[in-house]
Amino acid sequence: MVFAAAIAAGLPYARAFSQADYSEAQFKPPAWEHNTTWNFGIYNTKLERIGTASYRVAIEPEMGTNNYTIKYNAKSQDMAESSTCIVDKKTLLPVRSARKLSVRGTDYFTNTVYRETGIAVTSKRDAENAIEETFPAGASYRIYDFESALLLVPLIEWRGQSKMFFYMFTGQRRSTSWVFIEDQGFRTVTWKDKIWKCKRLSLRSDMGDQLVYTTIYNGRTEIAKYEMGRYTFINLELPSTGTAADLTENSSLLERMVAAGT
Repeated sequence: MVFAAAIAAGLPYARAFSQADYSEAQFKPPAWEHNTTWNFGIYNTKLERIGTASYRVAIEPEMGTNNYTIKYNAKSQDMAESSTCIVDKKTLLPVRSARKLSVRGTDYFTNTVYRETGIAVTSKRDAENAIEETFPAGASYRIYDFESALLLVPLIEWRGQSKMFFYMFTGQRRSTSWVFIEDQGFRTVTWKDKIWKCKRLSLRSDMGDQLVYTTIYNGRTEIAKYEMGRYTFINLELPSTGTAADLTENSSLLERMVAAGT
């Protein structure tokens, strides 16, 4: 698939959401130090814990002092996945990424390298011969990598606006798409004994509709909850950022019981 055709996959979203209403996202420089980590529990639709996921940011001399190394690991009953994404510290644009996905005894590998001349993808399954493909760059906009995309969301500079978009390349799908993000206002999120006062963000792309709930903790925007349809990620280490007073009359009985400690 040529790169232009891959972009075309996102066109229905551009038409549906009127791209003119959205501004291309700019991102704040992150205050990531070496070994900054985020740990999430993975839950199914019944809110049963089925796995764990983690992100870790490293600053590794062998990868260049001007780069961040973002490492992701997740494991559940059905699959295990790990990835490494090297991004430029200043622009957060990708240098390269690698991903391994293990499903029911089969391993899938993808390596993506970003160059001025285009995006090179090498992929294979188990011990099969690797397939190499190149997608011409040919674009004036910035393209980010799927493996770092979730960590970009808390870094968006909203500047009084409520609708943003950015472009994302996904190596395993060998395609790029628009990611449309809309600020839907504040919500109070409860989880067990925690209460988070959050901004709810709607994410829409050709990979489906998702919700991200971000909150401010220690002066930094953090992800509290991430809903992706069949699975929900819950930040296991984030303390409460809200109080029972943030719950509204529309809060569920369960939420009010949790807030009351019952």
